[in-house]
Amino acid sequence: MGKNTKNILMMMHDFSKQFEYKIDSGMIIEITMFLEECEDIGSFKLDYTVESATYTVDILVKNFSYIKGRKILKKFVNSIEYSSMTLYSSQQDKEKIHYTLYTIMDNGTGAHCEIMIKAF
Repeated sequence: MGKNTKNILMMMHDFSKQFEYKIDSGMIIEITMFLEECEDIGSFKLDYTVESATYTVDILVKNFSYIKGRKILKKFVNSIEYSSMTLYSSQQDKEKIHYTLYTIMDNGTGAHCEIMIKAF
């Protein structure tokens, strides 16, 4: 990872601290529905930590590729994002893509997701 990428990730993380994140039953339902209905997903695991208010999503993809992983992420964002703002970053290698995603409502509360997409 280059110096500029690290700086961008630090700035994004610092910016995200001004919002309040929480685990919400509606968000759990939205994430689960997306994961169950997406045809490219071979299997998945959804977990969440109330203390850190973070959703952890592990997705195993049939015939994994970077392009397929990005398409799944875009569909995921369209399915779960809040109306005010969505911000995400990615780090990838040949075998996986890791996304950090923040989505915020107008009132300043939102969801923080750590998403790993990799080969099935």
